[in-house]
Amino acid sequence: MMTVRQLPEVSNFTQNMLHYQDEHEAKHIYTQYMELEFKRSTDGVELETLYQSQTALEQRLASLCEVIKGIKQKLSQTPRDIENPQKPAISFGSWALDDLFTFWLCILQCPVLLVMSGANIYSNIMASGEAVFLDNPWLAVTLSFIAPAGACVIKFAAHSFEYHKPKKRYAASLALLTSACFLIWTYLFSQRFAGIGSGIDLDALLEEGSDNGEFLVWLQMVTEILISASLVLTAEAIYRKYNPTIDSPNPLYIAACEDLQQQDQLYDALQKERVENHGRIVALEALQQIFVHDALAQFLVLRAKYKSF
Repeated sequence: MMTVRQLPEVSNFTQNMLHYQDEHEAKHIYTQYMELEFKRSTDGVELETLYQSQTALEQRLASLCEVIKGIKQKLSQTPRDIENPQKPAISFGSWALDDLFTFWLCILQCPVLLVMSGANIYSNIMASGEAVFLDNPWLAVTLSFIAPAGACVIKFAAHSFEYHKPKKRYAASLALLTSACFLIWTYLFSQRFAGIGSGIDLDALLEEGSDNGEFLVWLQMVTEILISASLVLTAEAIYRKYNPTIDSPNPLYIAACEDLQQQDQLYDALQKERVENHGRIVALEALQQIFVHDALAQFLVLRAKYKSF
């Protein structure tokens, strides 16, 4: 089998084409013939093989892309870490007395604070004198439930964090905010309700244009909501102290990561092979054009010599 570096000798086909009357059609037929001659060569066979290989690689890469997409979707739905018990749980009877007292105190005070916050809103709504609430007290009762609901939202927002450290930071920040609101509330409360104290200008504090009263009502509601949420978080922290858990890597997540890494490596290898094949195809296609044009040039020279006789 010849290579493209060896042009065929003057064959019977070439000699016959020299006698062809229509020169344009003769060039077209001869070009097609030399393209077929190239396909019979070693380089032509390699080019056809590369075409088949490239098609198979494209199909494998498309299929592999779907596999990788599925693995990434699975990873997005799989938690990175899971909670595992660090040691056996300790029963309530074995808790330290101060922790046991604090735990139950927080649990019992929480519903009291929730009721107080709702009652505070209810009393302020009814004290506004709005006719719609006076005629329909159940509307005021309904609105007053927003305070307990808000406390639950603040408390359960800690569960939106995946790891324990952000949860602890959230609880600590909430405790600081609650303390600050409580201290401000005690100051304003003492200013507004001085009791037996003296030296306080109550007229200035209670004058019609003052905002202290409105701010005190708002701050009291916020403080009650924050305190009730903080009480639950405190009870939860004490409970975790005797039922500790640690975040350990999720085996399913690790397996999916390893699978993704293997598929990525396979994809990179196939992509590299595809690029190499494409480069070789381009080179052989260029070689085919050179072979055909060289043969055509030789044919035109022979035809010109034939016509000169």
